[in-house]
Amino acid sequence: MSTLSGGGNGGGGGPSGECQTVTQTSSSSCASGNCCEVKQRVTLCPKHTSALASINGNVGSCCVVLASKANGAPTAFCAAPTTKGGSQLFPSGVAVTLLPDCSSTPAGSAGSLTCTAFFAKLPRGYTLPPTRANLAIGAGVAPWTGELPPCGNGGYRGFRQTAVVDKAGAITFTSKCIA
Repeated sequence: MSTLSGGGNGGGGGPSGECQTVTQTSSSSCASGNCCEVKQRVTLCPKHTSALASINGNVGSCCVVLASKANGAPTAFCAAPTTKGGSQLFPSGVAVTLLPDCSSTPAGSAGSLTCTAFFAKLPRGYTLPPTRANLAIGAGVAPWTGELPPCGNGGYRGFRQTAVVDKAGAITFTSKCIA
């Protein structure tokens, strides 16, 4: 598990414009002939914090789906740049916890990436989706198109998200991408 909170100045102590890796972990396990390898990396940059997890080589990041106030279109926000674009980066100050998991199943090993993201306020021009209590979107459905798979960089098939708003208006998202 990796926890991070994005700062906005200096990239974790380095000169302006540099990024610094603050956490990098790797673990592996095998059960019933199926093996799981899980890696994580958290990098602080001046204007965003990047959080990536790899489960058996399937790379992804923490993502949430918000709705555009202009047209209601779903928009993905992720804790790392995506390979083909198509998403916005989490604003600085968003606290993220990654919980990658891999389990042995009769069909092989199955990975999932669960995360929480705490937004003190939503980015300007965006709001919670209409189904904020329980959002489920499969691959191929906006915003998860062929250009942007669930969790940004991986081969995940499904995405689930819940959002809880506290009394001060801050929002805690819990999202899960399923392989």
